[in-house]
Order: sequence, then structure tokens, then C-alpha cells
Amino acid sequence: MVRSRHNVTTFHKKTGSAAIGTLALAGAWSALAAPYAWAQAAPPAPATAAAPMPAAPSWDKLKAMHAYKLTTPLAVKEEARDDTDVKLSHISFSNTKGQRVPGLFMRPKAEGVYPCVLILHGMTSDKDTFMKFFGRPLAAMGVASLAIDADMHGERRTKDTPATFNPILLGQIMRAGIVENRMALDYLQTRRDVDARRIGLFGYSMGAIMGATVSGVDERIAATVLCVGGDPIRRYVTMLPPAMRGEVEAVSPSNYIGHISPRPVFLINGTNDTVISEADARLLQNAAREPKKILWAEAGHILPPNVAEQGVNWIRDKLIPAAAGVGPAARITPGR
Repeated sequence: MVRSRHNVTTFHKKTGSAAIGTLALAGAWSALAAPYAWAQAAPPAPATAAAPMPAAPSWDKLKAMHAYKLTTPLAVKEEARDDTDVKLSHISFSNTKGQRVPGLFMRPKAEGVYPCVLILHGMTSDKDTFMKFFGRPLAAMGVASLAIDADMHGERRTKDTPATFNPILLGQIMRAGIVENRMALDYLQTRRDVDARRIGLFGYSMGAIMGATVSGVDERIAATVLCVGGDPIRRYVTMLPPAMRGEVEAVSPSNYIGHISPRPVFLINGTNDTVISEADARLLQNAAREPKKILWAEAGHILPPNVAEQGVNWIRDKLIPAAAGVGPAARITPGR
């Protein structure tokens, strides 16, 4: 296992002029922080219950919780969008309930077959924001990407969508999102411009919590980056009667992350994160198996660009090994 710590101030001093560019992005990057403002002000998580933590269900039971069967075709719809820098398409497909799931697919303009990264956004954010900050840097390095909107997010928000989500609703959103992202993998396997053997996953916050499970149950993911993730969920198992514990176990990422191995995983957390506690972050980190890399950055829940870029560069290097150390590095810049 590789462990490292990252001091953002030191990084700025060492990089000289590059740091000036990073600092210039602070205003634009703060837009990514806005959706999490409510969580930053939330009260601390309750202490772990005194009752002993029960053993997790068997792997067969855990995996079955996210099994799905397509009773109807994905019925994909794709519409090209004009863009000067990348080939960009708005896509949608039908989920298991017949609902439309919107997404954005992006790749370099040149014709070819590309590795691809499935990007999972954070709570109250959306696919457009995350493709802006992460999809474009990936495309600049020769990697395609796809992001879908979670239920009640992005294009799937309605006038009745609450501003914040209670734990039960959030669990339903995540459980549905895990299956929908697996269906997104089904879609990617149909594309002639995507190398289905080289698909990675990049999850942030809620997307990291879901992403640990998606990568754990679906071996089509070759490499995984989980930013500011953790397991703030499983401690609630002891507070529920046995008959109700299954719903919590199904969305507890520490039950799943160990099954990513022997595929690599990179976990990035902030030492000053007030949304994901250190204990919850370490629960997920410790449940991961080798090969794993762990980075603790001196940052909050919103990682500075120069820290997030490390995750983007790492997954590019895993999907394109020949580019490791020699290919262009990611630069996260304000989107259009």
C-alpha cells in the first residue's frame, strides 16, 4: 500500500508559477464547493453506538443487493453537442423502472478507440459540473468519460425535489444510482470508440460512496479513484432491528470496497473535512485491500485543484500505462 500526505501550501511554494495558475482558479473552483455548504454546517455525526457491530452479510447476499435484469432495452438516445475542444454528446437511457437517465459522454475529437472513465458526482451536484472539472482534463490526456445524473439531481430535479435529503431518501438515491451506473457500463460497452477493457471510475463524495460499491460488484471497472469518500453509514446498523439492516448494509461502501482487489484503488481524503470524518474515511480506507494508494491532503471536503489533479493523473496512468510519467498532466480549469 502507498500512503502519502500532501501539504497544499508547500505544494504551491514548490511549483512556483504553476501555483499562481492554481490560485487564480480559486473563484471558479469554489463553485464546486457551493452544493456542499449545507453539509459543512451540519452537526457532527453521532458517536458510534455501544452495541457491537454485527458481521456484514455474505458476499453473495451483498452482491445480490445490486443485481439487475434488463426487462426492456436501454433505448439509448444520443444527441451531439457543438464543442470546439472535444466530441461531446448528451445521452439518455432507460433504467429498470423505465425512467430516463440523462448523461454526458465526452472524448477527444480525433477518431479512435479510447479508454474511458465513469465519473460519479457528489450530492446536490450534477453531471455537467463534474464533466466540466474532470471530463475535460481527461479528454486532454486522451481519455473519454461519461457521467450520469443521480436521481433528483441535475436534469432529474423537479419542483418537488427537496433541497436536502434525509437518510432514507439518500439511501434510495444511492442504491438506484449504483445500478444505473452499472447500466452506464452496459452502454459504454456498446460504443465502438471506447475500449471496454480500459474503463475506470472516478467518484467524489456521494459519488465515492457509490463508486466503491460499483467497482466492488462490477469487475468491468479496471481502476478506481475515490475522492473525499468514507463510510458514514454502517454505524447505523446497530441502531436498527435486524429486519431493517439490509437497506443500510446495501449502501455501506466498506462492505464492498475490499472486493475491488486485485484491481487498484486510490483514496484521497482531506484532513480538515467536516463532511466526512476521519473515522469514517479510515473505515473505508482500512476495508480496501491491496493494491491501494491513500492520500491525506491538508484540505476540506472540496479538494484544491492540484490535489484533485493527482487522482485524474493516476487513473490516466492506470488506463494508459505507456503515458505514466511521460504523458501530459491534468490541469483542472474553469469550464465553459
